[in-house]
Amino acid sequence: MAQLVRHIVLKWNNKDTWSRRLNIVVFGARRVVSIDEVTSFAYGLSKRHFYDDEIPPEAVHVSRVSYLLGQVMNGGSLRQFVENSGWVPHFNEGVRSALTVIGAVEHLAVFDGAAAFVDEAYCDHGEIDFDRFRELMDKLEDEHMSDAKLKSRLGVVDNKPWDWGERWTALVPLMERYVNGLKNIRRVRYDRYEAELDRLTRLIPNLEERKARHEEARPWEHKRIDELVALAGQSELWHTAFSLRQHEGQSVWTWNMRTDAGHHQVIFHDGEAIMFKGRSDEIVARLPAPEQRPDSGVPSSAPAR
Repeated sequence: MAQLVRHIVLKWNNKDTWSRRLNIVVFGARRVVSIDEVTSFAYGLSKRHFYDDEIPPEAVHVSRVSYLLGQVMNGGSLRQFVENSGWVPHFNEGVRSALTVIGAVEHLAVFDGAAAFVDEAYCDHGEIDFDRFRELMDKLEDEHMSDAKLKSRLGVVDNKPWDWGERWTALVPLMERYVNGLKNIRRVRYDRYEAELDRLTRLIPNLEERKARHEEARPWEHKRIDELVALAGQSELWHTAFSLRQHEGQSVWTWNMRTDAGHHQVIFHDGEAIMFKGRSDEIVARLPAPEQRPDSGVPSSAPAR
């Protein structure tokens, strides 16, 4: 596919939500571009049926690293990325390219080491021994993601030890350096942003065909989640990751997401779709989900246990 969009389009008066940081000043007190802005742009185009090679590669790079980091931090290890991403070769290559361009040498070494193990496991056995995987990850992280190596990479001079989470979130200032060095940024007024993304959508030559294919392939769970979000009077849905939560004495798969009202979770249980406010037990919306019943014959898109 040919690249259709050359510039990363951002809002003029963004609220500049500060990403988690390691008390590292990358560009002094003033930041020009935030990671969240760039990932939101990429996500906005993906929802409008753009393919990755049709949008600025810089936006794809930031999205890949953000997704990797979110999965690792949410699940407490790279295992969640392996399971939730589907371990798709071209997506993994995109992660490698993204880590390379932002200068995350140490994290790339860990990812490559883990990928070799996962690829071999799937090829030889069709499944992963996650006990061995955890042992390998400990070894890779100790070898490549030491405080000394990461602090040298970031130009940090102090004696404060970093914990596991801080070593992984060292990706944040590396991404910040990267996005603040981009030259293909174009800003539009806040109230015209969505209209501008809609205008870019008209560049897609077979848009209606893509929409039809996308709707046909969408998991039924996503369609029910759309209905829940609308029922709750919310918008700006952004799927994040799977997790588990307890419901009526059972451990059930949970779809995590963000909307304009913050973090929410959705479960499918006993023929219902139920939307909770964050990790609380407060129910925001619920509706029938007959596809969830065992006798429906409709497969689920949740990860295999």
